[in-house]
Order: sequence, then structure tokens, then C-alpha cells
Amino acid sequence: MKLRGNPMGNIQQDARVAITIDEESGVYRKVLVEGKAEVLYPLGHDDEWRDIYRRITLRYVDEGSGDYYLTETHDQPRALIGVALESAKVMTWRMPGEDEPFSGIWATRFYEQGSKMREQVASGGGEAGGDKLKVG
Repeated sequence: MKLRGNPMGNIQQDARVAITIDEESGVYRKVLVEGKAEVLYPLGHDDEWRDIYRRITLRYVDEGSGDYYLTETHDQPRALIGVALESAKVMTWRMPGEDEPFSGIWATRFYEQGSKMREQVASGGGEAGGDKLKVG
């Protein structure tokens, strides 16, 4: 986490956070995490966790690009913030697969009482219909 906008000050004032991950490719998986942030490594302690943020970087880019990025941003202080998932509220959802009922596209609570989709969910989900969705 970088200093811009003072997120560290915000977290120190109020550790409640919400994190959303929204994937655009594949099955459009989504994750929402609501919990308390914990500073695992504060700003200025980069040497203590440099290997960790290198591994994080290499999840997204190839090794050459990752090393270049890290070399070029070496003088930017970072902090590592974590959220304990066991005490957080975590929700996940995704688009239904080809062999799954289309009614699984939303959680049951979002369907209007008496609607076609609510009735399908109430009767066990209905027939497979995820194949009607062209995803990715």
C-alpha cells in the first residue's frame, strides 16, 4: 500500500474495510470481504517483507517485468495490510456454468417474491440454462 491519500492513517483511525474482487474473464467470479484490517508490516519496513511483495507481483506479471517494476519502485515505501478471513464476512458468487441452473445467477434473496426465477429456485433450481450465457 502506498502513502498517497493516506490509507494508513485511515486504517489506523478505523480498521473496518471492505474489499471487492470482480473478475471479468471466465465465469465472472466475485468476492466481497468485510472485516478489520491489520497492519502486518508498517511503512518503512520494506526489507522485512520484500520477498513477499515480489511473490505478489509475480502473480500478475512475468519475472522480468516484476523485477523491473520492483527495481523502479524500490524507493516507494510499502505497507502490507491483511484481513483475517476467519473473523471477516466473506461472500462469493459467480455466473452459473453450462450444466447449472440459470437461476443461480443471483442469490435467492434478490429475486422478487412470485417471480419466475424465485419460483425456479424454490422448486430446486430449474433446468440447466447456464449454457445460454456466453461468458469469457
